[in-house]
Amino acid sequence: MNKIRFLDKYLVQKIAAGESIDRPCSILRELLDNSIDSGATKIEVFLEEGGIHKILIIDNGIGIGKEDLKICYLPHTTSKISSEEDLRKIETLGFRGEALSSIAICSNISITSSTTGNESYQIEVENGIEKCFKKQPAINGTIVNVTKIFHNFPARKRFLKQEPIETKMCLKVLEEKIITHPEINFEINLNQKLRKIYFKESLIDRVQNVYGNVIENNKFKVLKKEHENIKIELFLAPANFSKKSKRHIKTFVNRRPIDQKDLLEAITNGHSRIISPGNFPICYLFLEINPEYIDFNVHPQKKEVRFFNLPFLFKLISDNINNFFDKDINSYNEIVIKRQLTDDDNLIEMINQPKNLNKTNTYDIIQNKNLETEHTVNDLSKNIIQNDIGLRRYNSIIQNRPSFKENITNIFSDKFLEFEEPPNKNEKEEIKFNYIGQIFSEFLIVEKVNEIYFIDQHAVHEKIIYEKLRNSKKTVQKLLIPIEFTIVDKNIEEIIDSEIEEYKKMDIIISKIGPKKYQLESIPNICNQYENTLINFFQSRKSRTINSLESDLYANIACRKAVKTNDILSLEFSKFLIDEFFKLEIKHCPHGRKIYYKISKFELEKKVARA
Repeated sequence: MNKIRFLDKYLVQKIAAGESIDRPCSILRELLDNSIDSGATKIEVFLEEGGIHKILIIDNGIGIGKEDLKICYLPHTTSKISSEEDLRKIETLGFRGEALSSIAICSNISITSSTTGNESYQIEVENGIEKCFKKQPAINGTIVNVTKIFHNFPARKRFLKQEPIETKMCLKVLEEKIITHPEINFEINLNQKLRKIYFKESLIDRVQNVYGNVIENNKFKVLKKEHENIKIELFLAPANFSKKSKRHIKTFVNRRPIDQKDLLEAITNGHSRIISPGNFPICYLFLEINPEYIDFNVHPQKKEVRFFNLPFLFKLISDNINNFFDKDINSYNEIVIKRQLTDDDNLIEMINQPKNLNKTNTYDIIQNKNLETEHTVNDLSKNIIQNDIGLRRYNSIIQNRPSFKENITNIFSDKFLEFEEPPNKNEKEEIKFNYIGQIFSEFLIVEKVNEIYFIDQHAVHEKIIYEKLRNSKKTVQKLLIPIEFTIVDKNIEEIIDSEIEEYKKMDIIISKIGPKKYQLESIPNICNQYENTLINFFQSRKSRTINSLESDLYANIACRKAVKTNDILSLEFSKFLIDEFFKLEIKHCPHGRKIYYKISKFELEKKVARA
């Protein structure tokens, strides 16, 4: 029968070391954190064989004193905290006092340091045991040299990858530290060859230098926001750039790289209107939060964080991204990477909607037959023809605008759709284009300023309707018979419970009638006939971004009401869609799919060898 016994001290240290140090990049991360915490303005990194053979770090920080150097490699020794209160407001990257002791257990390490610049001392440690302590020539800062990594951990060493893969992992760690500390000069050397130097610069310039090659022509947009104890800085790629994986979404909290599912969902939800399902944005998020509201002491490698009393954080991020792509992007700072040779106006195109309160465009939607019918301005609401195809455009001066209820009734009745142009004191100059025609009963071909556009008729019409619905005033409709529904997943139940009050702000009233059981009592009038969409949304709730509910509903309605592929459009309605396309500068449908393809005269000539 086994007996409980105390483990040997050295064995305990080996077990602890295995938790925080799993490969060379873990050692590199811990050493870089120490150099950064020391206040260094220059850090030199030397890696050999992906860090397996050697990791050498040189910094010009405040250094380690003689007496501190003698104990710095021992377990649970640190200069970062001294009390439990300090643990609640951590501002340094390191704080546990485990890094150097873990490294010393699984490798050979020598540390040379000076606090005065006049004299320095060196300590050498093997397998966690001091082997040598001696005086050395004066240096300015600290030199840490790690060799024979995992020589006494044969199982761990056996599972290390080949040198190129381990090098790639180390470079990823370096990238994370370099991007979050633009005030520091970094020099990277691989296998005794200089790889790259990063000089002190602004965060904007550092993002350009590190991530600029991710997108064509290297254009980013910067979004900065402050809210209570939070500072948000987002670097966003243009809407037409996306990736098939999430690896280009980077999140940093107080200069730490964080793998946080909720932050990832907030970013993807914020892009949901401009990026199609299955694709992911290119986005770099930097959060600065009061240390009292966060806890990094969760993961052995500090890859996770807990937030306290910040229930609005994820919605704040998502909403700001949504609003960013909705607004005129001219009001934000555009970054053009320094090495860019030419500008590309197509990367991010501005949203600048024309406005005119006095003008209303009304259309009859008719199906399966070409119909030439004249309507007068006064008979628009009466002359409604069903079950034919042809679309008419009318312009009228509206003295008394119809109520929101009348507009919604018309939308749901399949009789007509009304589109209003936003107000503008100065009438915008008419957009000139040459409509060539409709092809495949699916695309509209347009010539404009030496460019040819192929426009998806369904997608552009869908977007126009979506914007109309999104900007409409909403009224409350109480259901005669409340709809009961059940939530299976406990996590979803918790999310719904926490959001009931926020739903009320959207005129959606739900109440809890039992464990995992709810009842839908009131909805916005615009959601009439779409109660099932709401129920499905509740039952599949995955994030706390309320904004996505409205957007999904409007996208669903717009998709149903828009013209479809194989619909033959009249000349007038085709020109209307094209006119709105250029006026509103529409780029993506509500589901994030691109609406058009464009080719210039020069590109076309080049294809046939005329350029």
